[in-house]
Order: sequence, then structure tokens, then C-alpha cells
Amino acid sequence: FFFQAEDGIRDHCVTGVQTCALPIYPYTGQEFAFFDDVVYFYGATPPMDNDSMLEFGELWCQLMEDGMGDTDVVERINEGATDENDRETHFAIVLAGIRNLCPSQAGKAEYIALNAPLP
Repeated sequence: FFFQAEDGIRDHCVTGVQTCALPIYPYTGQEFAFFDDVVYFYGATPPMDNDSMLEFGELWCQLMEDGMGDTDVVERINEGATDENDRETHFAIVLAGIRNLCPSQAGKAEYIALNAPLP
């Protein structure tokens, strides 16, 4: 989406009004980095829309910040995944989330990455 803004200059020497197109993005730079990393860890664009990926990323971060350990994350993904694609998607979301949304959980990334079925 773009928003057209006028600078509001009105003067006898100015013949027109300057305008510019400013992009309006629904996500922050941090969230764009998260999406890029999900694609990187998954190896392609995952079968999930950005809003859903972000929602799951924030949920996984909250669970880890509330005390869920790395082995619990791996176990929960493995047990809860509906299929291999779902499993790979959630591992990618967790790893991208740790990197971009909750870097305070970085200590859990190595174990999770070693147990993730990613390319």
C-alpha cells in the first residue's frame, strides 16, 4: 500500500504542491527479518500465511520466555505436528523466532536446531 502525502507548501513562488509516495507496511523490520528467516530455515516459502507464522512465532517465544525448555519445545513440535510439513514449518518458526522475536532465548537454539528436520 502507498500513502500519498502533500507537504502543504503554499506560496506565491511555488507553482505546485510537492507530493511523495510513502510505503505503508503492516509489519516491522524485525518481523520482515523473521519472515525471511522462516523461509531460510524451512528452505522455501512455508505453507502458511505471514500473519499465522507471526502468531505462532510470538506464541513459541512466550512459551519459552515462560520457562519451556529446549527439549520441551522439540517434544511438543514432534508430538503436535499434523504431518512432516507442519513439523518442519514449526521448527523453522521457532528458530526464526528465537533469532528475531525473542533473542533472549538464544541459548535454546542450538539444541532445537540439532533436532530439527530442516534442509
